[in-house]
Amino acid sequence: MPPYAEQLLGAWVESAALVYCRDLSGRVLACNRTFARRFGCSPAEMIDRPIATLLHQDDAATHEAATQTLAQPPHRGTATSRWLTPQGWRWIEWEEYLLPEIPSGCIRAVGHDVTRQRAAEEQYFKLSRAVEQSPIAIVITDAQGNVQYVNAKFTETTGHT
Repeated sequence: MPPYAEQLLGAWVESAALVYCRDLSGRVLACNRTFARRFGCSPAEMIDRPIATLLHQDDAATHEAATQTLAQPPHRGTATSRWLTPQGWRWIEWEEYLLPEIPSGCIRAVGHDVTRQRAAEEQYFKLSRAVEQSPIAIVITDAQGNVQYVNAKFTETTGHT
């Protein structure tokens, strides 16, 4: 790890969160072990690596827009994008900060893998679409029998909303 890495990473050096710092051109300046391990290498191997090599091409424009947002106060933002790991593409939610104490410009990013959450949301969306489009009237009630949900077929069949 470069000697300035602890200054850039601060208390995040030993964090279980994915943490890295990059310059404004997108090259990694420092990262913690958790980040490097996620990408199958050591922190030293990550130094000077362009994050574009890890980022899904469909998310590059969104990532660039999020970076531009950091130039304006309060110099922080969030973004979710896909990153290539040895385990495949993973959705990572980043909270990013422009570090004002670094004159040349440095962004610290703290991330959490949200791949499972995204997969669960996708499954929920598919299931809800299937229920909504079902040719069978569906009513969902709570334990006391109070109606919580009806699909379009129920409304069409009974006339009740």
